[in-house]
Amino acid sequence: MRFRLSASIFFLYLCGTAIGQVQFDAGSSWKYLKGSAAGSLPADWITSSFNDSGWNQGYAPFRYGDRQGGTLLGDMMNSYSTLYLRSSFNVFSADRIQNIIISTDYDDGFVIWINGTKVLSRNAPATLNPTSLATATHESGIPETYIIETAGIPLTDGTSIICIQAFNVTLNSSDFFFDLSIRAYLYLPEVPDTLSLTFDHESGFYENPFDLTVSTAETGYDLIYTIDGSNPQTSATVVRSSSDAVITVDPEISTGRPSTPVFIVRASLVAEGYSPSRPVTQSYIFLDKVRTQDHPGGDWPVSGALHNNFRTYGGISQDKTALPS
Repeated sequence: MRFRLSASIFFLYLCGTAIGQVQFDAGSSWKYLKGSAAGSLPADWITSSFNDSGWNQGYAPFRYGDRQGGTLLGDMMNSYSTLYLRSSFNVFSADRIQNIIISTDYDDGFVIWINGTKVLSRNAPATLNPTSLATATHESGIPETYIIETAGIPLTDGTSIICIQAFNVTLNSSDFFFDLSIRAYLYLPEVPDTLSLTFDHESGFYENPFDLTVSTAETGYDLIYTIDGSNPQTSATVVRSSSDAVITVDPEISTGRPSTPVFIVRASLVAEGYSPSRPVTQSYIFLDKVRTQDHPGGDWPVSGALHNNFRTYGGISQDKTALPS
């Protein structure tokens, strides 16, 4: 089993779409047992067969001397250094989950087991018992995120058990804190970009608006497209069509696109069980609008604008149209 740490994670999957298959939120409900009451705790407490009906129940974070909310352990200082936690989460399509993502906010150490298998530890001592201490100080406040491969974790569809032993660094420590969240995702394969999309007008220079038809000979696929330059795989402005898409290409159109002399169409194919294909992009440039363009608004740069430099544009018709589009 391998894992890697990321202080913060931004998911951008170019080759697939992520669909949540596990969701266990911070602030969730747990069964908990204080270290002072764990002297006779059997070794199987980390398994699903263990009966935790005699444990207390509370919501994370479990804490004292630090932050707000959750379950206050007002008797922990100078009394016990460990806390035992048990909860459960549901798993869907376990055989297709490659990683789980665990985010922990802790002070000072912990060990995590899933379905009886140890998956992660931080500042944990070599010997685990009710009086164990964390091996180093760690302040809470900034969650740490770990991406853990599932190859060594016995995940199955249905209910999984998560168990934690959390540690304070000293018996008289001024604070203690623990909370976590878990995520796992199922990744859909991307529609192959070998499947064809056809534009009935090629990219290039144009003088007049026209209707563009985007089509495919493939069956069982829908077309998705954008006209604002955004990626149709992820864009909030995407348009979906179950048949050929007819798009009016007109630089005067300002709804759903910036007011620029270049009309950009990006299209992909999508089907059930797949994420969209890599987009095909065509750009249509209207020369008369290039000569008279104004600032399109939004985040477009203002300084260095060329729209008033007619010496620059004087040779567009003669020279620029000869360039490959």
